[in-house]
Amino acid sequence: MEPTFLKRTGTLLLAGLFAAACGGNSTTTLTVPGTVSGKVTNASKAAVAGVVVTPNPASVPAATTDSSGNYSLQLPPGNFSLTFTAANYEPATASGVSVSAGATTTVNQQLSASTLVVTVTVPDALKSGGPAGFSTTVSGITASAVLGTTDVTSASTITWAVTDSDGGSAPGGAAPSPATGATTSFQVADFETLRQAANAWLNARYGTTGTDNAFDYIQAPERDQLLSIGPQQLDALAFVVTATVTNGGRTSTGSATIVPATITSGVNELPLGMMAIGNAPSTLTSYSWTLGFLPMTATDATFTDATSQLQGATTKNPYIVPTQEGVYKLTQGTDAPIYFRIATYHGAPSETSTVIDGTSCASCHTGTHALTDKFTAWSGSAHANYNWQNPMAPPESLFEFGLDGGIGPHYSESCIQCHVVGYSKVPTAVNGGFDDRAKAEAWNFPTPAPGNWAALPADLQALGAIECESCHGPLEPTDHSQPEGIPALFALPLAPVASMSAGVCMNCHDEFPFHDIGPLWSASPHAQTDLTAEATVENRGTTAAHCGRCHAGEGFVAYVAQQQQPTAGAWGLIARPAVGTNGIAALTAASLCTPAPPAGQAIDPNCICAQTADYQAAGLPKPTPPACYHDPTYYAYLNGLGLNNATVHSQTCQTCHNPHTTTLRVDDTTGVTAAGFSVSGAGAGALCMVCHNTRNGVVFADSAVTTWSAPHTPSQGDIFAGRNAYFFGKVTPSGFPASTDPTYNTAILNASTDLPNLAVHAKEVPDTCAGCHVWIVPPDVQAQFSPASTNHTFRTTPEVCAQCHGSDLAAQVASQVDGKMTDLGNTVGVLFMNRLNVGDLDAAKYDTLAADGTISDTPTASAVTIAAGSVQSVVLSTVHGSPALIVTLTDGTVFGAAISSTSAPTFKKGGALVFGATGALTPAQKTVASCVYNYLFIQGGGAHGYHNPAYVNGVLDATLAQAATVSAL
Repeated sequence: MEPTFLKRTGTLLLAGLFAAACGGNSTTTLTVPGTVSGKVTNASKAAVAGVVVTPNPASVPAATTDSSGNYSLQLPPGNFSLTFTAANYEPATASGVSVSAGATTTVNQQLSASTLVVTVTVPDALKSGGPAGFSTTVSGITASAVLGTTDVTSASTITWAVTDSDGGSAPGGAAPSPATGATTSFQVADFETLRQAANAWLNARYGTTGTDNAFDYIQAPERDQLLSIGPQQLDALAFVVTATVTNGGRTSTGSATIVPATITSGVNELPLGMMAIGNAPSTLTSYSWTLGFLPMTATDATFTDATSQLQGATTKNPYIVPTQEGVYKLTQGTDAPIYFRIATYHGAPSETSTVIDGTSCASCHTGTHALTDKFTAWSGSAHANYNWQNPMAPPESLFEFGLDGGIGPHYSESCIQCHVVGYSKVPTAVNGGFDDRAKAEAWNFPTPAPGNWAALPADLQALGAIECESCHGPLEPTDHSQPEGIPALFALPLAPVASMSAGVCMNCHDEFPFHDIGPLWSASPHAQTDLTAEATVENRGTTAAHCGRCHAGEGFVAYVAQQQQPTAGAWGLIARPAVGTNGIAALTAASLCTPAPPAGQAIDPNCICAQTADYQAAGLPKPTPPACYHDPTYYAYLNGLGLNNATVHSQTCQTCHNPHTTTLRVDDTTGVTAAGFSVSGAGAGALCMVCHNTRNGVVFADSAVTTWSAPHTPSQGDIFAGRNAYFFGKVTPSGFPASTDPTYNTAILNASTDLPNLAVHAKEVPDTCAGCHVWIVPPDVQAQFSPASTNHTFRTTPEVCAQCHGSDLAAQVASQVDGKMTDLGNTVGVLFMNRLNVGDLDAAKYDTLAADGTISDTPTASAVTIAAGSVQSVVLSTVHGSPALIVTLTDGTVFGAAISSTSAPTFKKGGALVFGATGALTPAQKTVASCVYNYLFIQGGGAHGYHNPAYVNGVLDATLAQAATVSAL
């Protein structure tokens, strides 16, 4: 029998024939195969050659696609699946391929290119936020590339880049070395260089809209202290290391983030394993830091030298990542040491809770260390209770609320670093925090749902809230109570653990997009420290009680506690405590010292002058200059409040917000301000008015002027209240005293709420000041801080007015007020110019002009001779709190000087004041002095009259009328 060829397939079937040839008698069966063919392409529809097509079951050998991507398989009838594999492509399977005898089945397949996966690996110590440090080299950064399942690292080209977190230039100019290859490194600059780069990054992103200032987001005051770093600030300091890998026609990238530091509050109780950063003034030419250590097992206060653990001991900013619990003493040269304690976390969610080892904060903090009032305040706060504003709802922490599904399914472990105590994945930070205990309990974050909190292990519940240790640092009792047996150690500045540093709050409130208050505040004038110099005893002596009540956070907290009391005297300075309390000694005639410290010069520690009200209260006569009453115990009291160069803070978060209640320190009613008025129903804006006022008591419409004076610049509160201008408003009440004795305070209290010219905004704008300056975010701020939830920059624009008044009303109000201010300035300026042009002025000491055109507080030793007719123009201004003139001469000389002052550069002829001294003003000068006061009053109130248009226009109209009555000074 001849072989039979099936022409359709070209295949010779021999099975039956062989059986016959061997003498078999069985029936011969011929199996007719089918054909499976097709084309393989990629995502771009291009043919893919070399693809291996394997049938399953594998009855015949696999086929391979040709250069056109075609393949063909001869398969017996049946059902098959085909697997397509090729280098650089992901495997693919075609299932359910049915083959019929003698038939052709077409199966085309598209393949997806294999993913080139690039992984950048950093040393274990730098993972999960482990700090790289400063002035150091980060090495051991490697890249690997896998194509599909194949490691192609050695067959690839790898290039490196180091950038900031936005892809721009790396902080401090860091660059990869080498720039190519599988491994690289880079150099981290010193902290100050990185800080400046990070501040520039933050300003470029958030800080300068509406201002000409570059804000100091990451602050490093000119003093010895520990520094704080918040999450957003850490992002600005971060390095992103990126590897770009090219393999064949593929290019892919991988990256890793490396941070130089860890989040830190900068307080003196810090967690084990997190970085502590020191700081010294930048004015030093060299640095020599030492580090002392005292373990928890110490029996005396003898510190051992631990400087070897300190990094950067000869730099401005040394640092340590502590590995031992205990007390540390960081010292720059011969400066006073900075003490801080390193400890582990304990957790105590409520005053009565018994957790972990049976010890809660309240069980120890009794008697002289009682914290019951703090626990009570905290338990009703937003920090402790998500439902704090709903007394009908059960109290639960934010973490409990989120864990049980209240926030939604998106709530995850990445959210909770600020919702629980001591959460950190930093490798070195094994300190008993939430993450450490979760690991020990083998607890993993569940899908948010009811019942999760109840199922949470007890030791995790103990840390499952924003608690004492969240702000005060780790307070494990066996750690932080230990020094009580060592009096010398317990006396160190470690207890009470409190700080006015915004770093405490910005550990959490400094991360976009939901926690933006910290960065917003950092871009505000409140965050800047330039005015704190006015609030320290070193610079002001006991007059720090005057400036410090608002220019320092510490001073405001002390001041507002008394200012809010409905008692006479509460409106004035930070009060001198009663004799016998707080170490205060009685003033006596024997305490007179001579000479008194010269005005404007450094404070003499041997002659700290008493405040006027204090020697009056002591029944002592006013001392005759240059003598003054020595008051060192009051000085010591103010110093103890923190009003000193080493500890003073600006208006930080804790200045306005009570950190335990999380409410404002002043709300709804201002209390009697230092300007002698009180506003009720002001909401959150009441807090603003306590400081934003003219501060120097009451001015009535008919008040008599005795000297040239200027209102305290931030007069917005007075403008809003419609008080304290000459010529307009309330006249002096019958019998109102014009002295500064205690009865004056009583009279102010009695008259404080009489505000006939109160702004209409008081009724129309909820929260008054805060209604426009906090709750409404102007477009320019929103554009940079989007989505800004509040306006904690406190800057505002006419667009805010337009939300209620229409787009053009603000411009109309401003045009009217600005026009009248120009007329008043010109009218009064001409009077001064004519007087100076007489030529009877021999010389004027003057101050340099600041960049914004105002008079700087830095006096010069130069003098200017004013010849007859040489004055071209005069502009009203202030210097050192006194009214002043900016004078332009015909030769182009520009200078500023006080109109008449015994303490500031001023206009004189010989030794006499040109414009009269205290009590020696002419009638014309008294009128002009009132006009100058009102001009500066409206100018300081800012906002072109927006705060109280009716009152501002009334004051300006009355003042212009009075100025017109004067023909010459």
